[in-house]
Formats: sequence, structure tokens, C-alpha cells
Amino acid sequence: MLAGDLLDQGLLALQQWAPPTAQVDQNLLRRVLDELRAL
Repeated sequence: MLAGDLLDQGLLALQQWAPPTAQVDQNLLRRVLDELRAL
């Protein structure tokens, strides 16, 4: 298995995803999305 071999050789590292601790600003995300759509 390629991924296993890379892990064994130290050429690949895995990181566990952690959810963000801060609140996501929904209004900011909506404004960014609106601006991207306007491009």
C-alpha cells in the first residue's frame, strides 16, 4: 500500500482535523460569497 509505505518512511504525516473554536461570522461569509459571484 503506497500510503502505508510513505507513512512508514516518514514521508507522509497525518493530522486530525479539529473544528474551529471561534464562531464563524455568517454575515462575513455571505458578503465574501456575494463578492465572488459578482466577479
